[in-house]
Amino acid sequence: VLRVHVRGGAELGGQVEYVAAAHLEPAALVEARAQRIHVRDSKRRHGAAIMKDPMRHPTPAAPELGTHDGLAYALFLPESEPDVGVVILHGAGSAKESHFDFARGCRADGMAALAYDARGHGRSEGAFGPGAFDDALAMAELLRSFAPNIALRGSSMGGFEAIHAAAQ
Repeated sequence: VLRVHVRGGAELGGQVEYVAAAHLEPAALVEARAQRIHVRDSKRRHGAAIMKDPMRHPTPAAPELGTHDGLAYALFLPESEPDVGVVILHGAGSAKESHFDFARGCRADGMAALAYDARGHGRSEGAFGPGAFDDALAMAELLRSFAPNIALRGSSMGGFEAIHAAAQ
């Protein structure tokens, strides 16, 4: 929707025919404009690229779900025995499920990954507090039973926890 002119700055063009994902035809995605697009009827879609060739992805393998000392976790194990594992710590107000894509990526690269809900979040018991660092270390020990080398990876509040837990 932004258009850049050589002699001017960016301006809102009000035209969306220039917007499309890199793998789609640029103008075909929004060719229908005010026309009605019948998404359920492939013959009446007016040739728009939207949903013309729906993407098909295999359903990812589900993680192993469990609890340890009141902490809900999801364990992602690769097909072969991993030598590295990553404990994933989420941010405030978030939950382990927000990081499943990262965990699946770890698994695809041959690493074990364990995402868990901090106390006061998701399906874990108790309130968030000073014991959060010990909880991160407990999750690292749990993951160590599947992979000898462990790293901690956190976002926002989880990054803070990871740094302080690793320093203990």
